[in-house]
Parts: sequence; C-alpha cells; structure tokens
Amino acid sequence: KFQELNRLLLKRDSSITKRLQLFETTVSKTLLWGAESWVLTAKQKRQLRSTQRTMLRRIVDTRRSIDEDWVDWVKRATRVAETHAAAAKVESWVDSHLRLKWKWAGKIMNMSPERWARRVTVWRDSEWSSWQLTGASAYGTRPIRSRAGHFQRWENELCQYAASIGEQSWQSIAIHKSLWDSHTASFIRFIWKPNRV
Repeated sequence: KFQELNRLLLKRDSSITKRLQLFETTVSKTLLWGAESWVLTAKQKRQLRSTQRTMLRRIVDTRRSIDEDWVDWVKRATRVAETHAAAAKVESWVDSHLRLKWKWAGKIMNMSPERWARRVTVWRDSEWSSWQLTGASAYGTRPIRSRAGHFQRWENELCQYAASIGEQSWQSIAIHKSLWDSHTASFIRFIWKPNRV
C-alpha cells in the first residue's frame, strides 16, 4: 500500500500533515486489519516499529547535513518524523495493535456466553491451557511446554497486566466496560515499554 501511494505520500510540495493523515488512513489501516487477533513477540513488535519509522522518515524527508554522521542523522530524522506524526495524530502501530486487542478482549467478555467468539476465546486461552498442564498427563500424553519466543497464548499479555494490578483474572475486569476502558493506556504502557525509548 505504501508503494502504491508513493506518488502522493512522498510529494514534497504537499502538506506534511495531510500526507501523514493519508498514511494513517490507508497504510496503517491496511496493516492493522485484524490486529486484535495478533500474538506478537517482542522482536516482531520492534520490527513493526522500525518499519513504521522508516516510512515516516521517508514522508517527512529530513535532509542530512554534509558533515552529519549517518547514525546521528537517523536519530534526528526519526525524532522529527515522530513529532510531525504525533501532530497529525498518527499512532504507533504497536500501540494501535495493543489498543485494538484490549478493546476486542473487553467486547468478547461482554458478549453472551453462547456466542462463538466468547466460547472459543475462553476455551482456547483458559480451559485449553489448563488441560495442557493437567489433563494431558491423565490421557498419557506429555503436556506441551512453551519455549521462549516460540509459543504464546493470545491472552498472555492480558493475564500479565491483570496480575500487575493485583487481579486474578483479566476477565473479571473486562466485564465492567467503563473500568476496562479506563485501563487501556496503562495496559499499552505496561506491555510495550520499548516504544518509550
């Protein structure tokens, strides 16, 4: 999508704000379709951030000084690009993904218990994990063990956040919509610390 819209996004004689808004409504929305279901590793989150920053630098097009070191220029160009992006209300892709995931989790827990989306989420994330640890051995099979960077559950980040605020279960917060919504920003900050660096 970025390549398809290059002619407009990189047009230097057009408003940077307008071009960044176009980027947000086309490239970002295309990339983030279905993002509430993603299970990303820290490495994948860093790759997303890096890709977005590269595109933003190209749009803003901060020129490098003759005697400027390449690394210093990249850092400066990134800061300038992100300042323009913030002014144009372009959100970090990782922040957007986490926001969508949090919103979807709240929506699921406020669905009727008979709805398939809720039944599958609860079974897959909670009951299935419990079966892995206990039921599998009863059937004579070895429980599946997770390896770092290899296997994660969709709800892991939700569980980690719930534990960090002293809750036993994320589902117990999610059923209270206003309370759940009030935790969105702190959930993003808790899960995605690298984007503050």
